[in-house]
Amino acid sequence: MVNRHSTDLQDFLDWKRRLLQRHGLDRPDARPLYRYRLTMSEFSTLESLLRTSLKEPSMTHHLDAVASQRPGFACLFVLYAAEWWQRQYEGGHWSWEPILKRIGADPDEWSQAQRSECVTRGLRDWGLKPRADGGLRYLGSVAVQGGLPLRLLAEARGGIGQVLGRVVQLARGSRATQPELLAWVDSLQGLLPRTYRQAAIFALLAEVVWSILDLKEQARLTSGSNAVQQLDEAIPDWRERFPLPVDDAQVRGLIEQLVR
Repeated sequence: MVNRHSTDLQDFLDWKRRLLQRHGLDRPDARPLYRYRLTMSEFSTLESLLRTSLKEPSMTHHLDAVASQRPGFACLFVLYAAEWWQRQYEGGHWSWEPILKRIGADPDEWSQAQRSECVTRGLRDWGLKPRADGGLRYLGSVAVQGGLPLRLLAEARGGIGQVLGRVVQLARGSRATQPELLAWVDSLQGLLPRTYRQAAIFALLAEVVWSILDLKEQARLTSGSNAVQQLDEAIPDWRERFPLPVDDAQVRGLIEQLVR
């Protein structure tokens, strides 16, 4: 009989290896986690793996025991948390609670020190490290690794959505260059949460706006209606060219903002 603990470990290793292979990598190369561009299927499978590991009969069912004793847990946990932030965060209070509850974990079973150690180890496995200082240091590090919260972008909510909307308005009707877009984002950084006030996020926001403008022009979009269908017909690989993985509803929201 195969030892279940070993099977779980192999599942973790296999999942990570398949992700790296899809990007032509043998090992992590220190890219931001959002650059691994998880599909919805990969995200769901990862969530299931983490949930299963927390139900392992041979473990104590205590979150810290699993995080510290299960090889590979910390690595995949920080990737999952970053992806959750990108896909699910809807604004409001920043907290680990909704992330942990999604994988069946009890947030009260993890002290701040234990959680911080897990995040540090997980980021290190990807060739990354936490922010040097600031409030919400570890949660903020994971949030930024998710890139940008797409729900806030699509609906122009929160500081991030406001910056996107303002830059899109400034760029409308002009042929703004990428340096100009970046300068506009930088000038509006006071609207962003402090965690996101950094050069990498400014560049990513500018890249998102640039991509939307470019797609709109190439596909000759004049209305937000049927935007995804028009993009699919005019630019079949547009999703791969977009700086963040997006679903149809999210990109439709972004394009509708631009057209308006």
